[in-house]
Amino acid sequence: MTDQKCEDWRFLIPEIVNDGLLVLLDGDIMFANRAFADMIHYETDELLDLVFEDIMEPMSRRQHKALIDDLYDGEVKREFNTRFQTKVGTVIQVEIKPSQVEFDNELAVLLVVRNISDQLALETAMIELENRFASLYDKSPIAYFTLSRDGVIEQINLEAEKLLGCEGSEIVGRNLNDFIPEDSKMKDIAGQLVREVLRGKNVTGIEIPMKKKDGKLFWANVSSRPLNTDGGHAAEIAFTVIDVTARRQYEERMELEKQRADLYLDLMTKDLNYINQNALFELEVISMSPEIPEELRSNIRKTSWNIRRASRMIANMTIILTISNAAPIPQKTNISPHLTRAIREADRDFETKKLVVKKKMSSDDMFVTGNAYLWYIFFNIAHNTLMYTDSEEVKLDIRAKYIERGTMVRLEFSDWGPGIPDDMKRQIFRREENTQEDTVLKGLGLTVVDRIVTELNGSVHVQDRVSGQPEKGCKVVVELPAWLEDEETPCGKETCITFYKSEHCVFCEPVMNTLYGIFDELMINRSIMRIIDVEDPASGVSADELPALPAIHFCEEELAGFVSDEDLRSAVLKMLMMPCQEE
Repeated sequence: MTDQKCEDWRFLIPEIVNDGLLVLLDGDIMFANRAFADMIHYETDELLDLVFEDIMEPMSRRQHKALIDDLYDGEVKREFNTRFQTKVGTVIQVEIKPSQVEFDNELAVLLVVRNISDQLALETAMIELENRFASLYDKSPIAYFTLSRDGVIEQINLEAEKLLGCEGSEIVGRNLNDFIPEDSKMKDIAGQLVREVLRGKNVTGIEIPMKKKDGKLFWANVSSRPLNTDGGHAAEIAFTVIDVTARRQYEERMELEKQRADLYLDLMTKDLNYINQNALFELEVISMSPEIPEELRSNIRKTSWNIRRASRMIANMTIILTISNAAPIPQKTNISPHLTRAIREADRDFETKKLVVKKKMSSDDMFVTGNAYLWYIFFNIAHNTLMYTDSEEVKLDIRAKYIERGTMVRLEFSDWGPGIPDDMKRQIFRREENTQEDTVLKGLGLTVVDRIVTELNGSVHVQDRVSGQPEKGCKVVVELPAWLEDEETPCGKETCITFYKSEHCVFCEPVMNTLYGIFDELMINRSIMRIIDVEDPASGVSADELPALPAIHFCEEELAGFVSDEDLRSAVLKMLMMPCQEE
């Protein structure tokens, strides 16, 4: 290579590097590249008239006076940080790496200068954020734990110390299971939570028993998620704990008070019914006396009627409370016996009236998904017809037929009474929403009808017997799900969903409750799901054969472990939309 080309490369290379370059000779700036000139807002030629100290920030110049003298003498070999003042007056932080070079046949100092102002600002901001996070972390009202992949506690905040009742040094290094009661039916809770996170899941809202240092038990709402993912795998696990003991105790007290109130109500209704029955019996005895004047007999009949009506109101209130608290399990129910009983009981309440019923049914035996309260639906409809029809002979036309390809049963109760105005048709089945004194149909009878029908996933409404002419009577329409015998599915499975659980599984109960809630919301019979306890030897299934517990099989899809509400809902809807495949 010629001397001219060597000279060209010597000046070209400094201009293509990103770092600033300076050459000092006895403190004078002999060379500066474009990167350095741009760094401090000078032109390159302007720098050549300056000494090195001219571009230093005044305080740094005084602070580093000895260092500068050594630098000029070529005695500084290590890098150092200082501050430069730019031409526009701003101050920048720089990192300088010195070395000795030969410049124009003289020994000079080469400085490689890097602007680290942004880097230092970022580091300062990061330190501030870390300090702020540490402050929030320690002062948080939620207990935070950092767990290893083995469930060992690596870090905690102050709330965790307070919650467990011991110093951090007594907690860190121990396994989370050390703070779980030994007699808990759920085994290896920490292991189950850790395994779910390692499977890539965020676990939220699980309630488990925990214990403090002194052995005192408390209930905790816990959540966990992965931290510091390394190549897609969790290196650590964030674990949060909220003490919900007070809420659980409040719920237990509420349940206890509810049970006590139910007991008092049951005793009260039984006593009232007993009193009413005795009063009716005594009135019946009195009415049989030939010495009673006719005008008093009328009063006795009215009193007997009001007592029977009070008994009916007590019975209706009892039904409403029973359905609200623990509704009977729906089962195969023949409507004919319930219709017969309802007509008989309603007719008995009205001594001066005669109920004339005309029935037309698709079959003598029509089965619906019902319960023991089914006859109350028909009774209250017939009772209201008798109550509000003025004639001594009260006609009631009952028709029943299958609809919607045999999946529903439609019952129509038509009367020739005063009818119901259009503005009242939507209100009569919800007495609790309408407390006006001029309500057309008083009492709880039709409210009971609505509650029972709704519980059976049916519907009820009222319309005119003659369309557009409410004064000619009304028609009450009740639709109930027909009872469909279990048929073998095309795929050969007993049920569409199989739920594998264990008494020791921390996720099984909350996931099952969520699934039942989705069934109820979508009006799906819970019998669609088969539950298998893997701890039962008769089940023929071992937990080792499953990926995790609970394991839920939806036809061709399988979910396991802690499953979110969204994933469960998606799986159920997908199953409902897919046709059942034959074996």
